[in-house]
Amino acid sequence: MQKSISSGQIQLWQFLLELLSDSSNAGCITWEGTNGEFKLTDPDEVARRWGERKSKPNMNYDKLSRALSRAEQRKLNENAEHFRQPEQDL
Repeated sequence: MQKSISSGQIQLWQFLLELLSDSSNAGCITWEGTNGEFKLTDPDEVARRWGERKSKPNMNYDKLSRALSRAEQRKLNENAEHFRQPEQDL
């Protein structure tokens, strides 16, 4: 796998997209449907690779899943903000 972003700066969503864009990673992560959803077919391998990329050898699926949950919660909060703040007429 080619590293397009230095290990210290890559975000989890970028890393997952990188894995998904290479069909040779289908053994551990694949697209599911057409709505931008994906499936971790080997979550332990994805976690291992994420830990390797971030130089965190103790990374495991529990830690990775918490990071995914936090990312999803941030996304939901950002979307909710758009609905709470009406546009102002200038």
